[in-house]
Amino acid sequence: MKSSEVRSQVNHPIIDADGHIVELTPLLAEYIGQVGGAAAGAEFEKRIGTAISSYPFALRQEHWLPKPPFWTVPAANTVDRMTVALPQLLRHRMDALGLDYSVLFPTIGMSFLIGRANPEMEAVCCRAYNMMVAEQYADQSDRMTPAAVIPMHTPDMACEELEYAASRGLRVALFPAFVRRVIPGVEQVNPGLARRFPRLDFFGLDSQHNYDKVWAKCVELGFPVMLHSFAIGFSDRVSPTNYMNNHMGMFAAAQEAACRALFLGGVTRRFPTLRFGFLEGGVSWGSRLVNDLATHWSKRNVKSLRSSLLPSLIDLDVAERLCREYGQPFVRENAKRVAESLLNLNAGPVPPDEQDEFAHCKMESVQDLQHLYSDRFYFGCEADDPLVSIAFEPKLHPNAVKLKALFGSDMGHWDVVDVEHVVAESYELVERGLLSAEDYRAFTCDNAYTLFTSQNADFFAGTSVEGYRPLA
Repeated sequence: MKSSEVRSQVNHPIIDADGHIVELTPLLAEYIGQVGGAAAGAEFEKRIGTAISSYPFALRQEHWLPKPPFWTVPAANTVDRMTVALPQLLRHRMDALGLDYSVLFPTIGMSFLIGRANPEMEAVCCRAYNMMVAEQYADQSDRMTPAAVIPMHTPDMACEELEYAASRGLRVALFPAFVRRVIPGVEQVNPGLARRFPRLDFFGLDSQHNYDKVWAKCVELGFPVMLHSFAIGFSDRVSPTNYMNNHMGMFAAAQEAACRALFLGGVTRRFPTLRFGFLEGGVSWGSRLVNDLATHWSKRNVKSLRSSLLPSLIDLDVAERLCREYGQPFVRENAKRVAESLLNLNAGPVPPDEQDEFAHCKMESVQDLQHLYSDRFYFGCEADDPLVSIAFEPKLHPNAVKLKALFGSDMGHWDVVDVEHVVAESYELVERGLLSAEDYRAFTCDNAYTLFTSQNADFFAGTSVEGYRPLA
């Protein structure tokens, strides 16, 4: 079937929770010039498209730098290429694409959030991008909405841009999964190495700043927290020769690290109404993580630690007796010494306030994972990902829940060969028996609807989806 035929067959809207804008660089440069001055706009336009030439193979090999992305947007189909750049053209094609509504995230704009430029310049570029999409997409709001990009170097910087985005009518905010920060001890020894090998700050556990004012601002303004970063440059994704090696799993790696930091940092505990969307990494990592959290908490919650793993619980007399009865000659002859050595294996004293590693999220039972994790986190998936089906297998998850998978077209990027086939490709999950019709409705409509309206009840007011209500 064509995508339009799929849409006519299902009895619910199809909401694209992760489409893309592929920005027209002269237009974006014009806005950067307005915000940061003509020189900033000219410098931006000059640098676009030079990643490979700026980092030739010899340099990458010498410094072990990852081969950067290249040829990442459609070229053979010019109409598709222009569809993700021209709002009116996208609107003209929406019915043929089988889409009722699309939330659009940046392409070049994501590069403003990766922490390679100085924070002040990133703030300029984010403001320019937000100004551009607010103006260029203002008259298409019944069928699509662009996301603002939010710099996160400091909470104040993020809150200022959230306020600006809301003032311009933007209703979705895109955050990086992390920012890079120098390690003070390394910087003292070698500032160059500190910049080359920073640590990653994921805004929750171990963050340099307290980002609670950002999460509070999101609640106030009605923005869910949408995170989207890539992990090229992580220690296992730095091949200087192969972009595909660096690319596979990179979105999942970055989003999982952010999810862990937010959960263990207690953000979902402190902000019980806030929802989080982790884009383009699929849902399989979310399934694994919720199971990891359940099993780790069950074995290493502070009560279990103290009742079964506290080293002083070892009965040295029993250990010595067993060494004498069952040990090899050396062990029998040194039974007391061997028994006492059991106290020395990874068994040093741990301060009481460092024993409970679930303290920030105040997790008291596996049942807490439902309202702290499963109800709060949404996982962006692409149409051709058969592992979407994992989300809808409650037997795989603590508390027998389904995870909240989000359909994203990813239109505008290299993995979408034909925009008009994306919805049809997603429906193959039903045709192959991987999803039921009810699960497909949740995947392509209800989960996205719930995510955005949970933060802003009027999110879809005045849109093509107004009046729709998800299944109970």
